[in-house]
Amino acid sequence: MIAVVLACEVKAEPPVQVYLEEFERAGAEYKIICWAPRSDSPLHQNPPGCIEFKYKKRDGSFKSRLVNYFRFRRFLIRALRELNPDKCLFIPTQAGVLLPKRYFVKHSDRYYFDYRDPGYENHRFYLKRVMHIVRHSYATAISSRGFLNVLLSSEKYVISHNAYEYEVRRPPIHSLGKPIVITSIGTLRTPEFAINEVKPFMNDDRFELRLYGTADARTLEALTRFLEENSVKNVTYKGRFEDAELPTIIERSDALLVYFLSKLDGLYHMPDRLYLGLQYAKPMIANADTYCAKYIVDNELGCAIDPHNVDLNKVYDYLSSADYDRIYRNAKRCLEETHADNEVWRKSIRNFIKS
Repeated sequence: MIAVVLACEVKAEPPVQVYLEEFERAGAEYKIICWAPRSDSPLHQNPPGCIEFKYKKRDGSFKSRLVNYFRFRRFLIRALRELNPDKCLFIPTQAGVLLPKRYFVKHSDRYYFDYRDPGYENHRFYLKRVMHIVRHSYATAISSRGFLNVLLSSEKYVISHNAYEYEVRRPPIHSLGKPIVITSIGTLRTPEFAINEVKPFMNDDRFELRLYGTADARTLEALTRFLEENSVKNVTYKGRFEDAELPTIIERSDALLVYFLSKLDGLYHMPDRLYLGLQYAKPMIANADTYCAKYIVDNELGCAIDPHNVDLNKVYDYLSSADYDRIYRNAKRCLEETHADNEVWRKSIRNFIKS
């Protein structure tokens, strides 16, 4: 039996579905250990049969979050002792780092580690702990080659992109809007994140910025206050959307904003919204000090702006002369490469099941 360990709700980690598909295809028995959804969570519920950690409050101060993670650690150790699984999958990073180091030595090559979103690897003790898990794993999936700038070298890495559709939709021919519609799709994680997305474009009437995605009450309040205090007229928070609405939202956009804070968890990330840009062959705009921006510029998929020295003339000139046919061809090539990487990842999972 395989224990699937998540330090979150099941729906909060879409990549886990890839593992579950391969487990089920191979007829492998598995059991999921995860957090119960918060009372204010849009994720609603986990699949039936999960072993759930019931503490729901994970926000608040760093201290309170840390306390709850240690409670989860105690819960996880007990659950694994009772299950006594033959193998384990740990996803994401926090699901592994919470366990004692001796657990990984004892179960060397009997667990799969899925590493996503660096957090504290600039602290030596944390990086050593992560690399200890990598070293003893059967394999370690990483969702961005940019993470190789953070992690130490290892032969255990397998690239696993946050993309599960590989068909490129050729965008309809259209002239640029007046104003140019730039759309951001994804969770507004924090007040700082939301406000920094808005700042480069606010009150430039050449652009309209539309924000789609969930935001907690604190973030939404801070964003609303910022827009009002600065009399911002060209930014609209659209809120949550249904999956069926996504094609229309993107088709009505001239470009997609792929923004991440310039912190360790954002510098080297390949976010979901990047793959949306590939699937719809839309020009993308990213902040220049990220690995994602380098990928976009190197593959001629869009442009980058310096968040510390914003030049919107550069963005306007790029979008006014963008070669949509070239973007389409480049997006198609990038998704083919993404698909090839993910097939290697799936083969690695199948080999892990057989091992």
